Amino acid sequence: MSYTRDPKKKTKNFTALSFLVQLLLWVPVHETLAREWPKTLKDFPKSLQTKWDLAKKETEQPSWFPTVSCEDAWFSKQPAEVRSAKLYQFNFEKYAREKYLKKDPTTLGCQKKNEADTKNCLLQRAYTDFNKELETGTAKDGQKIRSRARKDCYKKWTILVAMDADNDLHPYSLWDIYEMETDFSGGERAGSTLRKDVIVQHDGEGDNGIQRLHIFQSTQEYKIQEVDYFKKQTVWDRHSPLVDFKEERYLDSKKARFVDFISWGMKQYPAQHYMIILWGHGKGWLVRDKAQVSHLSGSELADSLRQIHEEVLESKRPIDNFIADACFMQGVELATELSTYTRFTSGSAQVQSFLGLPYRTFFYELNSSFHRLGQRLKRQAEQFQKRGLPEKARAALDKWEVLKKDEPAAVANTLPYLVSASLSDSGYQGRVDKSSDGYPEGKDFFTFASVDGKVLRLQLIPQLEKLAVALKAFLFEDKEKRFERALDLQFAVPALQMFRTDLRTRELGSTLGKLKLLGKSYPGSAQARVVARAAHEAEKTLEAVVPSVYFSKRYEKYPRFRAIGFWLPESPEEYKEDLAAFQDTLFFNSNTLKAKKPAWKDLYEVLFEEEP
Repeated sequence: MSYTRDPKKKTKNFTALSFLVQLLLWVPVHETLAREWPKTLKDFPKSLQTKWDLAKKETEQPSWFPTVSCEDAWFSKQPAEVRSAKLYQFNFEKYAREKYLKKDPTTLGCQKKNEADTKNCLLQRAYTDFNKELETGTAKDGQKIRSRARKDCYKKWTILVAMDADNDLHPYSLWDIYEMETDFSGGERAGSTLRKDVIVQHDGEGDNGIQRLHIFQSTQEYKIQEVDYFKKQTVWDRHSPLVDFKEERYLDSKKARFVDFISWGMKQYPAQHYMIILWGHGKGWLVRDKAQVSHLSGSELADSLRQIHEEVLESKRPIDNFIADACFMQGVELATELSTYTRFTSGSAQVQSFLGLPYRTFFYELNSSFHRLGQRLKRQAEQFQKRGLPEKARAALDKWEVLKKDEPAAVANTLPYLVSASLSDSGYQGRVDKSSDGYPEGKDFFTFASVDGKVLRLQLIPQLEKLAVALKAFLFEDKEKRFERALDLQFAVPALQMFRTDLRTRELGSTLGKLKLLGKSYPGSAQARVVARAAHEAEKTLEAVVPSVYFSKRYEKYPRFRAIGFWLPESPEEYKEDLAAFQDTLFFNSNTLKAKKPAWKDLYEVLFEEEP
């Protein structure tokens, strides 16, 4: 993997800085190694309105959605104890290789072509026959009963993982599939079960095509492996069955292939809740270097989810959880865009471990109805009670009662904690990264946060608009010093925590914390105090927008750090250079105040206007 560093550093005449800049502590920008993220922005349809009712408590299902659950369809005649024990466990060695791969392909309806095509046909036939057996329920007396195909019944969850691993991340993609497949020593399941299906689309380096896998639990022993172990393997060494196989370029773009996979997955594996995981390189909203193209840009991603939401879900319900297993993918611009179509967005604003999310423990949480999350909140309640804080203890228990009934919210709350625990020195990824060539320093830079899209759109965006209006009024409070104040604010930007992507993003929470001090910097300015109050209100709302966040110790020095990036240039030159990438985003065009111009667009035009 190649890494690039930008040696250019802007210098300014610090003798001209006001008391505002002297108040801010200089924090050097750390240039980090990271997964890369895709290409430039092209015109695409944008909607400034949400397509699903944010105020609605219950969501409708699309017209094609089944009316019966798979559990009732498959095991309605069996006692409860049999239902709970009947889980997916696909012994690949026994079922596929012995029963199918050792037979004459022509007897199973497969032509003798090249070895790869013949193998694909046989593996898909094995999966089809396995499902037929599963879909034929069994009555108490042992008689077979008519049942339903998987696409004609629904489960609690369907998780669709789009893996773009046709690059240096290939062995880590196999490692993550290995984590998804392997069960726990106590028998708990990590892969697909009666309550959820995990479907992976894998585009790997050197693979002759794109595989779609239905992740089942395997009987293989789970133990920490070295990355070299997976460098010697291919996707065919995994234990989950092949559902479908596509030619490498079966559609004309990565965006089209992503939309096709998610649309296909939702209809083939209906569920009450849908989770989409985008796995690969990341660089944020946009990357200028076309040589780094490896997946969807932020704009293409937003348009992809729009298409899925409108054409597949018929604009009747949101996608429950969108998770970016990639670097630099948690920011206000992207989260605002995706909040039109998703309830919760989770991801990192900084670098991400090459090994990705802790899939094994994460999927266990889903299968166990968030058992560990419940235990953690109950322990918190006990600790608060012992410290004489009964109100906080009650709040922790009340939170658990809410999350038990709202599993997408439980996902958003528990995932940052699981990432943090895995990256700790005693965690699985923490121990692996010490001996890995994938980026062992990742745990020192990691951030991971979840964003509630509804609260973001209905509460935080209006508060941030009020802040922008207050900042503009501050600049014009003394017209003679307008450009001087603008320079003061520009000179203060480099001291804010920066996430090194192709675009200049700062951390939102700590920036709001700094703006709360503006009144102290300008004690004679009434408008500076208005800015401070507006920043305080936005900061409080941000706490509700981010239900869960974890980050490494290096960020503890930034008060109110919430691990959410946003675009904030430090000079007119940077503003002009980046404007094309942001001028059409929902956040930059948001106008809930119904002013003549959107608040942030109006502020930046004034803030970065060069003095005549």
